[in-house]
Amino acid sequence: MTSKKMKQPNLFTLLEQVPGQVWMTLAMLSFAAGNVYDQAATQNINRPGALAAATIQTIPIIIYALAVYLIVIRRRRSNTAHVETTEVKQYRGQGRWLFMLAGVFTQIGTAAFFQALIVSGFQGLNITLPFVQTWELIAIIMGVVFLKEKATRYIYAGMIIMVIGLAGVAIATHSQENPFLSKDWWWAIPFGLGAAFCWASAAILARGGMNRGVSAFGGLALQYFAGAIGAFLLMCVLGNGKFELLTFNEIGQQFTLSEQVWLYLLGGAIINGILATGFLTFALRVAPAYKVLPINAVYPALAVLLSWLALGDRNRPDLWAFLSLLVVAAGLIFTQVGPIILPARARPGIARK
Repeated sequence: MTSKKMKQPNLFTLLEQVPGQVWMTLAMLSFAAGNVYDQAATQNINRPGALAAATIQTIPIIIYALAVYLIVIRRRRSNTAHVETTEVKQYRGQGRWLFMLAGVFTQIGTAAFFQALIVSGFQGLNITLPFVQTWELIAIIMGVVFLKEKATRYIYAGMIIMVIGLAGVAIATHSQENPFLSKDWWWAIPFGLGAAFCWASAAILARGGMNRGVSAFGGLALQYFAGAIGAFLLMCVLGNGKFELLTFNEIGQQFTLSEQVWLYLLGGAIINGILATGFLTFALRVAPAYKVLPINAVYPALAVLLSWLALGDRNRPDLWAFLSLLVVAAGLIFTQVGPIILPARARPGIARK
């Protein structure tokens, strides 16, 4: 008798044995730390414009996504013979366009997020994050409306709780006397909600792209490449705060930032866009979404505390605003208590790559 050699597990197999709750905890910590980097960039004297910051942050993510796509996806294609019909090619082509449109929404949302941090001064994260966090609820609602996903009673209960918490944040911020609070802080609310809407739209569009057979890494590369171009073009016409085409010198001035600001922006992109997203992907790969996503709901509260500890007393949160933020987190957890049942979708047979 000949003994068969046991196949050694590869790295991904070993990583998939780690519980999803561990991966999501790492994602939550990374999202919080990345937001502190974003806040630090906007508090610098030589702070970036919102659209310039959004464009800069796409640089490391594009490099990462393209590298993974070329190394992993191309190797898989070379090992597998695959012939696509014209119908499948057209269907996958639609998916690529959806990913590119998602990229534009992503970067517009990122620019709105940075603008919310800028207008609210040193209290940026404290005010902005509760409203930005509603993107997950908006994405759930969009999934129900456009993708025919099933809504549960927990979603509606969570929605009511989140609205109460958001109202508490606004009232507590308005009533506090804080010398480090910008007079225009209230602009953070529409900018934060705008960022949430854009990010939720991007999530739905990206899901539509994957449903049409586009790979996650290939779609990510397309998403951020198209988003970078979109953010750059918008900066060229809106960089001075009004609708006019910038000169080459004015475009260069948008990126003339200190090394410290560049490091903050690139560090935030690496932590948020690469590390946190990777941890989140593994969490959803090894565990049902409703079991791990509630963990991520508490990251805004952690980000606010980390900002206070790392950036100084000027970022100290108001007690009642912080408690209202926890109410928002509780509402978001409610929306994700039960499993979300996805409908069956009719589509051409596509081999995922």
